[in-house]
Amino acid sequence: MSLRGRLLLLIGLTLLPAFGLMLIVGRIQHDAIRNEAERYALTLIQAQAANQIEMLNEAHVTLDLLARIPQMVQSGATCRNLLPQYADRVLARFNEIGIARADGKILCSMHKPGSRTIDHPIITDADDPSDMGFRLSNQGVSAQGGPRVLTALYPLANSQGRLHHILFATLPQHWFTNSVSQTPLPPGAFFTLLGHDRHVLARYPDSAQSRSDARALLERIQPHLGQATSWTGRTRLDGHEWAVTSTALDAKAMPDGPQIIVAIPLATAMRDAAHAFYWNLGVLAVFALAALAFAWYSGGMLILRPVRRLMGAADMIATGRYAVRTGIRTGPSEIIALGRAFDDMAGALEARIREDEIHRVRIARLNRIYRMLSAINGAIIRIRDRDQLLQETCRIVVEQGHFGFAWAGLIEQGSDILGLKAHAGDAGEFLDAIRVSLDPEHPEGRGLAGNAIRSGEPQIANHVEDDPRLTPWRRELNAVGIRSAAAFPLRVHGMTVGVLVLYAREHDYFDEQEITLLDELAADSSLGLEHIAKDQQISFLANWDTLTQLPNRDLFEDRLRQALHRAQRHRRHTAVLGISVVNQPAISDRMGRAVGDRLMLETASRLGALALERVPGVALTDHIARLGNHDFGLVISDLEGTGDLVTALRMIHTALAGSIVIGREAVDPDVRIGVAVYPRDAEDADTLVHHALFAAHVQTSSEQHRHTAFYSAGEDTAAQARYALEAALRTAIELQQFDLEYQPRIDARTGRIASAEALIRWQRPGHGRVPPNAFISVLEQTGLIVKVGEWAMQRALEQRLRMRDRLPDDFVISVNASSQELQATDYVARTRRLLRFTGARPEWLEIEITESGLVDSGGSTLEQLTGLKNLGVRLSIDDFGTGYSSLSYLRQFPVDALKIDQAFVREIGRAEDALLIVKSIIGLAKALNLSVIAEGVETAAQAQTLKQEGCDELQGFHFGRPLRAEAFEALFGPPPPPACA
Repeated sequence: MSLRGRLLLLIGLTLLPAFGLMLIVGRIQHDAIRNEAERYALTLIQAQAANQIEMLNEAHVTLDLLARIPQMVQSGATCRNLLPQYADRVLARFNEIGIARADGKILCSMHKPGSRTIDHPIITDADDPSDMGFRLSNQGVSAQGGPRVLTALYPLANSQGRLHHILFATLPQHWFTNSVSQTPLPPGAFFTLLGHDRHVLARYPDSAQSRSDARALLERIQPHLGQATSWTGRTRLDGHEWAVTSTALDAKAMPDGPQIIVAIPLATAMRDAAHAFYWNLGVLAVFALAALAFAWYSGGMLILRPVRRLMGAADMIATGRYAVRTGIRTGPSEIIALGRAFDDMAGALEARIREDEIHRVRIARLNRIYRMLSAINGAIIRIRDRDQLLQETCRIVVEQGHFGFAWAGLIEQGSDILGLKAHAGDAGEFLDAIRVSLDPEHPEGRGLAGNAIRSGEPQIANHVEDDPRLTPWRRELNAVGIRSAAAFPLRVHGMTVGVLVLYAREHDYFDEQEITLLDELAADSSLGLEHIAKDQQISFLANWDTLTQLPNRDLFEDRLRQALHRAQRHRRHTAVLGISVVNQPAISDRMGRAVGDRLMLETASRLGALALERVPGVALTDHIARLGNHDFGLVISDLEGTGDLVTALRMIHTALAGSIVIGREAVDPDVRIGVAVYPRDAEDADTLVHHALFAAHVQTSSEQHRHTAFYSAGEDTAAQARYALEAALRTAIELQQFDLEYQPRIDARTGRIASAEALIRWQRPGHGRVPPNAFISVLEQTGLIVKVGEWAMQRALEQRLRMRDRLPDDFVISVNASSQELQATDYVARTRRLLRFTGARPEWLEIEITESGLVDSGGSTLEQLTGLKNLGVRLSIDDFGTGYSSLSYLRQFPVDALKIDQAFVREIGRAEDALLIVKSIIGLAKALNLSVIAEGVETAAQAQTLKQEGCDELQGFHFGRPLRAEAFEALFGPPPPPACA
């Protein structure tokens, strides 16, 4: 065995006693955990036994006190007269107390509100009537339909010793759990209270797991139950140990009482102890391994390292790595001398090889440049995009020329910062730092790239760390190891348009011969840029409008086909807008072509400045085109529906129709917009453009002052009807075509009309009355509900003020408010303004908010409702029960009433659960001191049921349909005679 092996063996034998000691400590720790669990269980049960005995003794004293009053058992009437005198004292601790005859029939009793009367406190066969005294019944007596309770009995005997009455008191149903719940229990532990017959009276916590564990443990400790003294021990259940303690409740005058059991699982504590043991064992093992590793390392350092250095250096020189040195400076003198001789030999070989390598690298570098020139010339022939050519040039330079990094930038019109167009290689943070100014007064404009652009000559820096021109970027260049750099100008048609910058990770990388070849490379790249510029000019003339610089119709339809393909794949709508300046030809004829051209340029500029939600602002010009002499096209893509389109059309028309000042004269363009929608109107680009222009030219001229039109061919009548309905609603708002009807709400107690709900109605010209559910959703989707809601509130307040002489002073008119109205920050201010404007009193107004609207409106709702409440306005929650029914919202929001949704009212008498829900809502409202209104009452039976259940107001067809203001006012009789002057 080697010396290193013997050292490791000695260390291993030294560590063996430590592992043995750790095993013994672990065993002792497990025993300590078991003993501690038993002591803690005994402490818990002793404390709880004292609490329960105190309760039972108090029951004994109370019943004994009542037993000393002989008049108590003379008759039921006497008992009922006397027993209330002690009710406050007795019922403070017990659910029920009373007196029963010997046959178990209850003579009289009193119980707490909500507590149910027990059946009767019978004495079982186990109770000896000759032994008269306080005791608990042998079994829990069941309440009527309730859980089991425990009854304390106090038998009364006559002079012959015969039982004639029984005093009884029922302990609170949760007296045991309320007491033990204050005791801190370990996880999984539980208390169990056993009766005389080993029946479980109560347990805590009462979970499915605790019930299962309690049954299994009771079977195992059955022999130890019923002992006069406390018993503590351990048992196993499902492979886990438990510490169990039981004790009897030997209350005063009750020798045969219940027993309390507490069980504590030891699994968690044992697991924690095991984790600690294995942790300590792991630490010791790591320490042992560290000691062995240190011994291994020390042996190598002292003995083997010098020899291995010599062997390794010899092997590396054999493979051609002549820069290796042994570095042996310590140890035996012979080894030091051998190391020095070896290093001298390696140095001589390295110097000779370095010279050969310099010549080889220079030749290989020139060959790489020639290969780069060939590859770039091939790219010039193949690539027809400027940025792609520059990117390919940078890639070739880095991959084939083995430069560390390369980038190319071009001068951008209207900017004094060089635009970075392509780069290749690993530049790290330097890539983010590339910023070249064209201003020579700026530090970032005096670098290699800036000087190359201004001078038109290559700029070289073979020592980056010392060149002052690279000061702004020196830190980033040093971080990525750049040592040399060169910048070559790029020229198109004799003008410098950009620069190609190369970086190397070696000093003095760019010599004269290499600079000449790289300048030729930059010239070839410039030639490629010149050819691409010519191709782009030809393509521009074929696809773009020379006046407005917008795509022409061919390019527009090509891009439209791509948009339609995406829309078909994602199942979205795409709208094509034909925008026509119809008076442009007349303006050109009257004021000259130059003015007509200026008009088209200004229209194109306004189109380009639009910011539409569905049109990406970064590529807006890709969606706009000039389709003809005075026509433009616009594509709005990625529409889920056409709801946003009306707003977009209004925005576009407003932006384009404003006056344009040309010279000294203002010109008003007559802008017409036609819309064709994919796939409703057509599925190909050419047809969609044709339909859009047809709608702009023809359909808009069919009516006076019509500026926008959707192409209509009858294929999608539903969509056309939707647009027409929205337009009709806007017209209805402007012309005030809406009206209000009032449905009475009946006071359930008096049967009189107590209030009314204002309901909006619309008589659409040419269509008749439109159902509210057909247009309310459209108002909400378009946001018009805010205007209509404000109109409805004003009309209701005005009509309430007009009817003030006929209506009671406290008569309330309720109006509905949508979530959008509540979200408006000025809703309270508008309500205050309407109250002042109409002269109506705030207490005449009730605002109904849907239950879902409360939640959808978020935190702003609370501020709005609080402001309305401060005005004196009543608040109610409409359709309660169909939304969230959140108690937290009822407690948080300052509402006055709940309206039960008609879906539940309608089912009363048909479905049992409907009545249960209605009862629950009424009970909840009463508990929160809120009024309850039931809507949708259609039958007398429903009205009677709701009245019996405590509903305050009733509303529905059974009492009356919605009426116009005049008919509703007539319900209250003729107007009072005018006052005498």
